[in-house]
Amino acid sequence: GWLYLQQELHQPTNAENAMQTRARAVIALATALKTRGVHLLLAVVPNKARIHPAYLGGAKIPLENGYTQWLNLMQTGGVETVALDTALLKAAQNQSVFLKTDTHWNTVGAKIAAQTISTALSEFSLTRAAFITKKTQAVKYTGDLIHLMGLEDFSPPLRPNSELEMVEQTQNISVANLGLLGAPQTEVVLVGTSYSLRSNFSGALKQALGTDVLNLAKEGSGFERSMTAFLKDPMLEAAPPKVLIWEFSERFLYLPISGPLPVMP
Repeated sequence: GWLYLQQELHQPTNAENAMQTRARAVIALATALKTRGVHLLLAVVPNKARIHPAYLGGAKIPLENGYTQWLNLMQTGGVETVALDTALLKAAQNQSVFLKTDTHWNTVGAKIAAQTISTALSEFSLTRAAFITKKTQAVKYTGDLIHLMGLEDFSPPLRPNSELEMVEQTQNISVANLGLLGAPQTEVVLVGTSYSLRSNFSGALKQALGTDVLNLAKEGSGFERSMTAFLKDPMLEAAPPKVLIWEFSERFLYLPISGPLPVMP
């Protein structure tokens, strides 16, 4: 009943060169952001096939050490990166942290990622806020891989069963932190992909950090589009955040580079 994205199981041509090129761009960007007083933290979502390989039917994971190679490149370049693969692999020994028929993590995986990021940022002095997360109901969820396969109109056993996913919502129950002229003061900004828009990840991140998070993630943003949009936002010049969390999927590291990579304007 598990489905995987084919892109995770095939190594693109010149994948390691593409990763090296992206690494140089990220290191340069982190250095430029630091001059603005912004700390960049990378949160690379490991491929689902890496975390739950037991259902691959014998298929091999390409670039087996790719995630570790990226962590080493970032460490050498002085860019902080959280090892989400370690935390998710440990949890996956006892439970699912990804949705079976979807590319994304479930609420369990999202919470683990949020807690791992929070630990990495524990030394930062951030304006505190109180949050509460409520579970509303469990709903049937038909994964994006079923839609990509064109099977949404079929019923089991012609496709895997839909899953039950618990819907969670996080609310700020404290007084908002107001900055200049009463505008909300943003200390933590999240840019990234659809992973930051699923399974209440941004809500779990707010609660784990104990501070508000401005979520600027974009659906279908790939490696660079969400970050590029933020770098052009007047906010960066007028009121730069203390922390910028950049989430993206591991698989994007290996794809051929088809356009400009994010740079400081």
